[in-house]
Amino acid sequence: MKNLLKCLLLLVSVGFISAKDCSKDEGAPCGNQWKIASVKWVLSHDSLKVDGKKVVLVGKITKKQDEDTYFLNDGTGTIELDSDINLPVGQEVVVHGRIDYAFFGERRTQFNVHAWRLASEPGHMHYHKK
Repeated sequence: MKNLLKCLLLLVSVGFISAKDCSKDEGAPCGNQWKIASVKWVLSHDSLKVDGKKVVLVGKITKKQDEDTYFLNDGTGTIELDSDINLPVGQEVVVHGRIDYAFFGERRTQFNVHAWRLASEPGHMHYHKK
């Protein structure tokens, strides 16, 4: 039941985002270019095929490591988030961004956050300022 409620909230939020004016690139999610995914899906796919893919994740911000590094767990796994936007540690959020596979130094998959909102507040997005 809890997962069903999360899915319904996520679908409602995608509807609000689709109504946004996409003529200006503000880093905001627009149209059908965003895939709703799990952390497990992101981490299990070939890095070259998913690098740069626009994705929506739903999960809990579990930790802030430094100024712009956070961790999100959605129940299927944990992923590192790179965010210039302050994220609420301990809260359930919906994040929109791009998968970023780091090729230099250590190989790891990150998620670059473009926008986020609390899972309990459909329609109220916080956007990355360029």
